[in-house]
Amino acid sequence: VLASVDKLRTRQLVIAGVMLALFLLAAGLVYAQVAAPIRRLSSAVGSTSVLESPKPVPVSGPAEVTSLAQDVNSLIASVNSELAERRKAEAAAHESEERYRLLFERNPRPMWVYEAGTLRFLAVNDAAVEAYGYSREEFLAMTIEDIRPAEDAERLHEQLDSRTEGEGVGLLH
Repeated sequence: VLASVDKLRTRQLVIAGVMLALFLLAAGLVYAQVAAPIRRLSSAVGSTSVLESPKPVPVSGPAEVTSLAQDVNSLIASVNSELAERRKAEAAAHESEERYRLLFERNPRPMWVYEAGTLRFLAVNDAAVEAYGYSREEFLAMTIEDIRPAEDAERLHEQLDSRTEGEGVGLLH
């Protein structure tokens, strides 16, 4: 009887061992079927450079992984579209900035940009340099009060005080 109990226990251990081996083999196969496509997906997403437009990732693997890859590709397409729009907007802003810069610099009338709080010159055009006789560097070390006659100081401050926020004031000299 003891021998048959030992045989039964050995048989049960062998069956349990075989079941465990089959379970581990099945888990390994499932893992390989899911993990490999996820690793490829992760690698493809991770390899996209900040400096270039992201490329679509290969779509393969189980349905869930394929769906995830398609979602990532949709996201990449959206990012590419956003990047193209941003580049177009930046180019348009640069062109506009360049036009206004040239309008300021090439204007035949003396023009300047000054800081509202300190009244310091931030930029002057060539016509202002020529009309007032100061170098550009000298202008940038001065305020708009410095180029006005002392008797005009009160009128200048009245004009500056009467402006509304964000609105420029035409100051004639």
